[in-house]
Amino acid sequence: MSNPIEINRLEKEEPMVDPNLSQRVKEKLKGEANYQGALDCILEEFEAATGSIHRADHETRFLHLVVQKGIPEQILVVTTTIPFGKGMAGVCLERAEPV
Repeated sequence: MSNPIEINRLEKEEPMVDPNLSQRVKEKLKGEANYQGALDCILEEFEAATGSIHRADHETRFLHLVVQKGIPEQILVVTTTIPFGKGMAGVCLERAEPV
């Protein structure tokens, strides 16, 4: 259904706040993926209070919410499923660039 998350892209982006962030996220996603742990690592590194991880379904061309932290309920309603190319996350996926 979904393609794996491209964690290696994190290693190519500059500047990284912590060069070990990519490795820390990869560790959280090994085996039985700990998406909440991965999101927590990212939010902590960027001192962010809110964030989300979506999974891409290339067959349906939708992003599906996997985990989130701090997203207000009224925004969650419209970000649970995002069409490719819509909103920041959908545009990020289409361009294969970070938001």
